[in-house]
Amino acid sequence: MKRKNIELINKMFPHRFPETGGSEALIFYLKYVVYKEFISSTPIDTLKRKEKKLLDLDQLHHLKEYYPKILYLVDSILNEYIRGYIMKPARGKAISREGLSFELKMKALNNLRNILTLFRKEGYLYLDIRQPNIRVDSKENPILLDIDSILQIDNPQFDCMPTDIEKYIANGGQVNVNTQIFMFNVFTQDALKLNKNMVNQTGAKILEEINTYTSDSTVDHEYLIDHIKKR
Repeated sequence: MKRKNIELINKMFPHRFPETGGSEALIFYLKYVVYKEFISSTPIDTLKRKEKKLLDLDQLHHLKEYYPKILYLVDSILNEYIRGYIMKPARGKAISREGLSFELKMKALNNLRNILTLFRKEGYLYLDIRQPNIRVDSKENPILLDIDSILQIDNPQFDCMPTDIEKYIANGGQVNVNTQIFMFNVFTQDALKLNKNMVNQTGAKILEEINTYTSDSTVDHEYLIDHIKKR
């Protein structure tokens, strides 16, 4: 993977201003590319872990179409760790957007489930399944944003834990595939605006448990999209 030094970025874009930001990073739009710069207080161990994940993912060519193309890693001044990375802009819109039919949303969610399975087969758990992080293209194929937050199944260390997962773990949940299914179901409910009248008995139980952050139940391995009543 190609690399640039942060000093070069600072010289090229001395007066850049972030478009968005969060607890981990700032996002800059720079002449047809997007630069994600991790905040200066991010621990070096975290930055090195992110770098390793990005380099390892770069070798899995069959997964590259499911997240924005990374053009450069941006190194620290002394090239000891990364400060961020430059990528192509993510195309697509939110699954929950108005104008997308219920059927097409269902198609996008099924595609997302299949993509998450592909990552799991390679040893990765993508858990930050939230509206800002999932985009779908014109063919309802999802694109995963914040790919650097992905976890390795055999060593699931969070860089920044999503609030829903904090609550799930506080109720006894473990970081495993069931956590991903829980987050997927929360996302599904939000995207489809589901209520108990729209799902079967198992679906109603899932809705109850994701709203109370219940873990290790009889339905924690069930996907909500499999229990929606036919329209």
